[in-house]
Amino acid sequence: MSATNIQKDNIKEMIDKLPKNALAEVTDFITFLLEKKRKRRDFAKRVQKIEKESDALKFKSAKEAMSAIRNWSE
Repeated sequence: MSATNIQKDNIKEMIDKLPKNALAEVTDFITFLLEKKRKRRDFAKRVQKIEKESDALKFKSAKEAMSAIRNWSE
């Protein structure tokens, strides 16, 4: 049995021992974690899309970017 399955089984055993009000808190926390994961995934997809479609200037470092800003003229 994998470590992940063992962890899941341990969590299930703990959940069975919780009172009803604690179950609501666990549900809220799991919902929070899933929403956080979804938002992070969506954010990563948006960043990847922007990176692919962007024609913006790219710099190797913040120092290089600051140098370009200081030396920029219209």
